[in-house]
Amino acid sequence: MQDFKIAGGEMNRLTEELKTVQENMESSYERIASLVQRVGGEGKWCGEQQKKFLAYLELMEQYHKCFTNSNNENPLQQAINGLQELEEHVEAFYTDFAEYKKVEGLR
Repeated sequence: MQDFKIAGGEMNRLTEELKTVQENMESSYERIASLVQRVGGEGKWCGEQQKKFLAYLELMEQYHKCFTNSNNENPLQQAINGLQELEEHVEAFYTDFAEYKKVEGLR
């Protein structure tokens, strides 16, 4: 079994990439919410096709909202917070985490 060590540079890169994904999801959510308003409110389009398309857009809107800061259970933000917390306690992870010590003992 190979040694498992957390690389600080990789954690920083992953945190930055998660932040970029978070920003993109925020932007995407804003755009889709705007589109839902336009399709549902302009009245230029009506009928069964408009209802189906609007239902699809509303589902997309709900999905994107899950990954925005307006959602208290945002998994992207939780991942960012977890990585930042781990970075602050990385040394304790190696010295105090019993499960890690068990894995190291398997070598």
